[in-house]
Amino acid sequence: MIRLRWYIGLTSASGTPVTGEEQAECAQAVEVVYSGCTVYRTLGLWRGHWEDSLVLEVLTKKSAGKPIILAGMLQRLARQSSVLWTRESVEGGFTP
Repeated sequence: MIRLRWYIGLTSASGTPVTGEEQAECAQAVEVVYSGCTVYRTLGLWRGHWEDSLVLEVLTKKSAGKPIILAGMLQRLARQSSVLWTRESVEGGFTP
């Protein structure tokens, strides 16, 4: 199983808040590719400054595709200077 995560700051590159609608659009962009995602609201520390953040997570058995392409889309949707993404192999499964 593969876990993918995208980390998105909730303050745009210009300093304005990322709206709830923009956050929903980010989650929907991931959902279109992976048929769903888990959304975490977090507090992040970036370059010495605390900021509200959003983490979108997917657990998938299928090929992970190119998460960097989706990161670029999320960057534009949330008006960010960058979006961090991670990919890792994990063990897991569903109960019978």
